[in-house]
Amino acid sequence: MESIDFTGVYETFADALTKRFAEQKKRGGDFRVAEDTIRYFFFDAAVQKGGLKASDFWLEGHFFGKEESRKNLELDALILPEDGRNSVAIEFKYDRLGENTESGAETSSAGAIYRDLNRLAQLSSPAKERLFVYVAEARMKNYFSGGNTQWGNSVETLPLEGGTTAVISAKAVRELYGKDGCGTFYNGATDDGRFAFEQDISVTRVFSRECGENEFLYIFKVEQRV
Repeated sequence: MESIDFTGVYETFADALTKRFAEQKKRGGDFRVAEDTIRYFFFDAAVQKGGLKASDFWLEGHFFGKEESRKNLELDALILPEDGRNSVAIEFKYDRLGENTESGAETSSAGAIYRDLNRLAQLSSPAKERLFVYVAEARMKNYFSGGNTQWGNSVETLPLEGGTTAVISAKAVRELYGKDGCGTFYNGATDDGRFAFEQDISVTRVFSRECGENEFLYIFKVEQRV
């Protein structure tokens, strides 16, 4: 089946985010960009440039399995085009740490990102393709790009810069269990054991854009390597 052409979608989406972050800075105070804002802007761009309709979107469905620990987990969005094009599962993440000075905040957030990537990779039905839409502030961008994390000595980090693809080794993630300095990341990545890393995951950056003085957009294609 034919895939959705997201080229124009990504550009329109990034333009809208850039404008909104500029407005946020100008207005200040109670005007803020939330993760829901990012989702709505993506859906709007998909309708404008992707040939999609509002009825093609299913939000917060329970597609992660019937096990007691998984049955209530929600997928952010599923695009199920009525015209027969490939379905697409999407998870969104906006890392807005702001003034959070809690020790390990960046590592906790990184673990949550790898949890979402693993969930997407394991999602075999009803999605044919999987996207991870990530908006980060400079603090998380620098964290991933710095190359000095304890868990990053064993597991490939998210490819924000340089190479476009990272292969996350399931074995390497599992071997972080009980390793000094890796507990926060491991617990976040495995959802405290609910989602074991069973297969390697390929994460390919398909789009990126600086959208503000402190905001960066990255879109990744996620695949399970068999």
